[in-house]
Parts: sequence; C-alpha cells; structure tokens
Amino acid sequence: MDIKTKAIWIYVMLYCGIVIIVYGIWSYDVELYGDIFQFLPLYFGIFMLYKRDYKNIILLLIVACITLGLTFLIKHIFTLIALHYGEEYAYIAKRPTESRYNAFPSGHTTSAFIALGFMVHFYAKRWVFPCLFLAVLVAFSRVITLWHTPLQVCAGAINGFSVSFLLTLWLKNIHFLKK
Repeated sequence: MDIKTKAIWIYVMLYCGIVIIVYGIWSYDVELYGDIFQFLPLYFGIFMLYKRDYKNIILLLIVACITLGLTFLIKHIFTLIALHYGEEYAYIAKRPTESRYNAFPSGHTTSAFIALGFMVHFYAKRWVFPCLFLAVLVAFSRVITLWHTPLQVCAGAINGFSVSFLLTLWLKNIHFLKK
C-alpha cells in the first residue's frame, strides 16, 4: 500500500470515528451533544497543540476570547434593554421556555462556529466540512432542546463565523503571529 492510499484510509477511519461518536452522543442526549461540541475551538486547539502549532494556538485563543466577549456583551445589552426599557424591545433575546432575555445570540452556536471561521484559513476542505457538520448540529441541538429560537441560533452562527473569520484574516498578518 502506497503512502497516498494509507493517508486516504486514515482520513476514512477518522471520519468514521467522528460519525460514530457524534451519532452516539446525539442518540443518547441531544442537549448533551450541544454542551460537548460547543467546545470545538478547544478541541481544535488540542489538535494544534499535538501538531506543535503554537502561534496558531495563540491566534485561536485571541480570536475566541474577542468573539465570545462580543457575544456575551450583546447578550448583556439585551438583558439590560429588557430590564430598563421593557420586554417588547428585547423580544428577540427571550428564551423560548423562560422569561429571561439573554438568549441572543446563541453562545453555544457562536463558540462552535468560531472553530470553523478560524479553520477556513489554515486547513484543507477535508477538515472544514466535518467541522461545519459538527457546528451545524450544535445549532440544531439548541433549537431542538428549546434553549433558543432559530433566529438566535442563526445569529450565533453568523456572529461566530464572521467575527472569527475576519479577526483571523486581520490578526494572521501581524508580525508576531506570522509563521
């Protein structure tokens, strides 16, 4: 067996392993799936640590902190709007099953899509599509379990992907973070 065939088999085995793990967790508990795979940036960082890609770990950490900071700032602003100006002004941030106004945008979905926005810059499509699949399932899990509405989840996905994509595009050209 030549090297190219071995590499293909390794990718097939990894994909099959990921699918089995994802299906097992999803079948067991959909909410647990969202809680586990919201940490895609962490898992991606561990993978980069294994590859000894230290500068990109720092870059991912910066991007994740800024993106999640922005997300929780937006959530807090909607909570304050609901408290001080009335709930009708913060209706899009209301949780489907509760009377709290801290659900816009979805933090779990934002976190999952941070990994995707970062990964697009540095890795081949064969890794981007499985990450997209995992992130989309996080979004579905948040809607299925009634923690979020589809609008909140879409906002989280757009926020996570676009902010991390643009920040990575800008920060990877800084001299300290260049390879």
